[in-house]
Amino acid sequence: MDDRFRYPLHAKADIDFPLSDRNQVSEIITALKSSNWYIQSPAIDKIFLLDWSKLSLDQIFVLGRNVYQCACGDERKALGLLKDIRRTLAKLP
Repeated sequence: MDDRFRYPLHAKADIDFPLSDRNQVSEIITALKSSNWYIQSPAIDKIFLLDWSKLSLDQIFVLGRNVYQCACGDERKALGLLKDIRRTLAKLP
């Protein structure tokens, strides 16, 4: 398996992913986990403002999983992202 797709346990087990450093990614992930549309929706927008060149593969993986989980909970912006994922991903570097 390609090493780019091997994630440490703390990334695979979402509950163990470190969020205590309060950086922008941590704040977005925390908001996505909130189960509150009014908090999740602006967090989805903030994803597109991130400097992707500074994110780790673990952060990207956990962000993606939390967007997916929001979509599973019927958050509309997350659903829209996944519905047209090719166009969505084309917006990211």
